[in-house]
Amino acid sequence: MLLYELDLQEKTAGAGVKPARFELAFGGMKSAAKDPDSTDEPLQLVRSTFVGDEAMRISGQIDRVDIASDQTLVAYDYKLSKGARKEDIYEGRTLQIPIYLEALEQLFFPGQKIAGGGYYTLRGGSEHVSQRF
Repeated sequence: MLLYELDLQEKTAGAGVKPARFELAFGGMKSAAKDPDSTDEPLQLVRSTFVGDEAMRISGQIDRVDIASDQTLVAYDYKLSKGARKEDIYEGRTLQIPIYLEALEQLFFPGQKIAGGGYYTLRGGSEHVSQRF
């Protein structure tokens, strides 16, 4: 895994991509390891209905956020096995990465470009980044 990470950093050095945040929590997640830039503010998703607005408050913790020299962001969730398939995310069956990207946009880095997110597999074969979106 360490060799994979060093190889990945070497390949992205031209864009200045570096791991910048770890355990970035929102919504009051209880964690001793959370990033100091975490917030107790939840991600709030609002939709309008015929009877008024409805809001959902979500809490979570983004395992890792990489930032490029141009300030573009990438969010990762660490997995012990494979993460969700792209199709599941695009069709709305798996919401973890889209929620993390929305939290980055709303709570931590408003107005900053977000390249996407993915799952970083910590154990298993040679594929450590199983999906990027």
